[in-house]
Amino acid sequence: MSLAFGRDHLAIPGPSVIPDRVLRAMHRSAPNIYAGPLVDLTAGLLSDLKKIARCEGHAVFYIGNGHAGWEASLCNTLSRGDRILALVTGRFGRGWVQMARGLGIEVETLEFAEAEPAGPTRLQAALQADTKHAFKAVITVQTDTSTSSTNDIPALRQAIDAAGHPALFMVDAIASFACEPMQMHDWSVDVLITASQKGMMTPPGLAIVFIPSIPRIPRRSGRGGIGVLYI
Repeated sequence: MSLAFGRDHLAIPGPSVIPDRVLRAMHRSAPNIYAGPLVDLTAGLLSDLKKIARCEGHAVFYIGNGHAGWEASLCNTLSRGDRILALVTGRFGRGWVQMARGLGIEVETLEFAEAEPAGPTRLQAALQADTKHAFKAVITVQTDTSTSSTNDIPALRQAIDAAGHPALFMVDAIASFACEPMQMHDWSVDVLITASQKGMMTPPGLAIVFIPSIPRIPRRSGRGGIGVLYI
């Protein structure tokens, strides 16, 4: 006979344990999805999320997990055959790379040791060597759950600027959003990705992508669209 009582707690990197008050809120009847209070609720949520991100631009919902956010960031900014530079500090950085390659994007990686944050010096050197500006984007994870390594996002942005490189700066904040500081506007992050199931402690199934009010996203190269898996 088991003497255990109370809730089971799943001790894995995510999804996070959902608080009781969130679970109770889920017991309410489904709202009208076409009109009424849900419309105002959604607008309010987007506004509040932008405050957390310190985003002065736009927030977009996608029905999907963090992988859908990865895909949305790639397929809306890049074309098949474009080159990007990925700063890899753990399993989730590698996962984003794998997805990009599966979508037909050419990825060069800068690998860092386990639990070691991405080094701005190596990033700046790699971008300075790219004299033809072949890299269309730099992608990185703010905190990689698999290693607990947290990257210094403003320092990486400074390295991009010091190299004089026009690559977009795209950041995965799925594990860190609402936990670690994020100043999207002040740090000049071009695309920011998060999801509902970690720092916000709500059920999985919602990806959020933030973009600036005046995006620097260039016109696509025209080499062909990207086939998508999630969206």
